[in-house]
Amino acid sequence: MTVLIGQGYATLTVERVAAQAHASKATIYKSWPTKTDLVCAVAAFVDLVPIQDPPVGVDSAEALVGIAAAVRSVTLGDNGRLLLALHEASRVESKIAEAVDEYLVRPQQDAIAAALRTLQGRAIIAADADVALASRVIASLIIDRALVSGEPLSDEELDRIVTQWLVPALTPRVPGGRTLGPTAGPG
Repeated sequence: MTVLIGQGYATLTVERVAAQAHASKATIYKSWPTKTDLVCAVAAFVDLVPIQDPPVGVDSAEALVGIAAAVRSVTLGDNGRLLLALHEASRVESKIAEAVDEYLVRPQQDAIAAALRTLQGRAIIAADADVALASRVIASLIIDRALVSGEPLSDEELDRIVTQWLVPALTPRVPGGRTLGPTAGPG
C-alpha cells in the first residue's frame, strides 16, 4: 500500500512492492499475477469506518453529521492518500474500478443506507426518502470532493452540507409543506 500511495499506479512495479515487503518478486507474483491484481487486492484493505446506527434521542442534524463524519474518515490520512491512488488506478484499469466499487463504494453506500433506514424507522427522516439515492449523494458529496481537490472536507463544510442540504432534503414534512425542526423557514 505504501508503494501505491508514494509512487502512484503508473510507476508502481512488483519489484518496488517486493522490496518494500522484504519479499521476492516470485512471492508477490504467486499471490498476485499482475500489477492490476495486486492493486485490486489493496482495495479490499482500505479501512472503512463502520457507520453506526445513530444513538436514540438525537435529532436529524446530529444523526446525519455522525453518518457524514464516518464517511469523511475514509478521506483522511493514509486512507485518503490510498483512496486517491486507487482512484487514479481505477481510471486506467477497469478491473480496479470494479474492485473499488465492490470493496469500497457499495459497502459504504449500503452502510449509509442502513443507518438512514434506522432513522426512517425512528421518524427522524422522512419515511418516503429514497435512502439508496441519499446514500449515493452523501458518499458523492464527501468523497468526490476529496478526489477532485485532494483535500477532505473541513468540519465547517461537513456541517454546512448536513444542515443546508441533507437535513432539509430528508426531514419529514407536515401537511402544508413546512419542514419540521430547526430548519423550518417561512412558509
